[in-house]
Amino acid sequence: MARRPVADPGADRRDPPISHSYYLSLVALARFYRRVGDRAPPGGLVLDVGCGRRPYEPFFAGLRYVGIDLSGRFCDVAAEAGRFPFLDSSFDIVLCSTVLEHVEEPAAVVGETRRVLRPGGLAAFATPFAWEYHARPRDYWRFSEDALRRLFSGFEILEILPDTSPGQCLLEMTNLQVYRALSGRVGRSVRPTLFAISNLLGRHVFRPRAGQENSFPACYTTLARRPVDEEGVQAGGCGGR
Repeated sequence: MARRPVADPGADRRDPPISHSYYLSLVALARFYRRVGDRAPPGGLVLDVGCGRRPYEPFFAGLRYVGIDLSGRFCDVAAEAGRFPFLDSSFDIVLCSTVLEHVEEPAAVVGETRRVLRPGGLAAFATPFAWEYHARPRDYWRFSEDALRRLFSGFEILEILPDTSPGQCLLEMTNLQVYRALSGRVGRSVRPTLFAISNLLGRHVFRPRAGQENSFPACYTTLARRPVDEEGVQAGGCGGR
C-alpha cells in the first residue's frame, strides 16, 4: 500500500474558498458526502473509487477507509475502476465522485460496486450532467437522471438529486470560460474577485428552491442501497469472483 503524507491535500475540494471557479458544485458535493458519512455504521469499511486526493475521508472518521485509483500517492490500492480487487460483500459504503464519465464501461463499475457491497450497503455516486470536456485521461459520458436510474436498476435507489440549480450551473460554466479567457498576469489577479461575485450570486440569488423544476444541474448525486435480501451478487450480470 502507498504511504500518504499527513497533510490534508483534499481540503480545497471539501471546503473550497468562495473564489474557487466551481465552488457551488464542490460545496454541494461535500454536503452530499457529509450526509452519507452521517449514515455510516460504526466501525464500517468504506471504499473510495477513483479516490484522487481523498477529499471526503474526514467525513468518515473512525471508519476503515480504502482508496483505489489508477495510480497516485494517495491511493491504497492501484486498480482499474471496473475491476475491484476485493472479495464479494466486503464494504459498507462505496463512494465514487466524478469518475464514471472517465470510464469506458460505467455499468461495469456499478456492477462491481454492487458486488463488493454488503447487503444493505450504500453506493454514493456523483456524476456530471452539464460539464465541460475534461480528458483525464479520457472523457466519455454525461448522465441524466434516466441514465442513472437504468445504471442503478439493481439497487434500491434512495435518491437522485441535482447538485446545483440551472442558474448556478450557468454561472459555473461562465466561470470556467472566464478562467480560460483571463489567463494573463492581470487576468489571473482579477479572476478570484470575479469568481467570488459569481458564487455569491449563485449562493444567494440562484440557490435551489423547493418545488423548483431542475433539469439542468452541473451534476447529479445518487444514493442507492444494495438490497438486503441478496446473498451472492454477480458482477455486472456475470459470474462473481
